[in-house]
Amino acid sequence: MSDFQVDLLDVDAETHDASRFPEAASGSPDDWFVQMRRLHGGLSDGVDVVRLNNGKLELEVLPTRGMGIWRGRIGDVPIGWNS
Repeated sequence: MSDFQVDLLDVDAETHDASRFPEAASGSPDDWFVQMRRLHGGLSDGVDVVRLNNGKLELEVLPTRGMGIWRGRIGDVPIGWNS
């Protein structure tokens, strides 16, 4: 297992850079990826979404909303909680 770290968001360093990951991920395994995007419009305007995918499990995390898990899926099966 290799240590691999890329800082996409860092409040103290004032880092918010979704474009940094592709260049920094050149040595990462092929079966996983991380993507970041920012939502625009309405109540969700400015909310960041980080998509984590390890080949089987995919999670979308909201780092600017307390690291809440927004959506998840295993393969084609959605996982989550509907209250």
